[in-house]
Amino acid sequence: MDEGWDTGVVFLDIAKAFDRVWTDGLVYKLIELWVPGSIIRLIATYLRGRHFAVRVGNSLSSERAVDAGVVQGSKVGPYLFNVYVNDILPAPGTVRQKSVYSPMTLPL
Repeated sequence: MDEGWDTGVVFLDIAKAFDRVWTDGLVYKLIELWVPGSIIRLIATYLRGRHFAVRVGNSLSSERAVDAGVVQGSKVGPYLFNVYVNDILPAPGTVRQKSVYSPMTLPL
């Protein structure tokens, strides 16, 4: 199995990674991937115009807009995050055989 190739791996834990996805950039990447326009419009509607409020005891804060990020705890969120990060280019002069990020943990 040893064919003389070296393998290197770097694991990064990006704090609040799902919250930092630039929505317009994600939509652009979906367009570049030739995702049908009807699906892109559906996803854009799903991601944009979201609001949140915080309740502490009986007090409720005013609503605030959510300007970035993919919905956490959703079925589609990990896939959208995957689209957002998986076009990161390798360093110049390096060979990239496989590079896939998956924010999901799957049982084996």
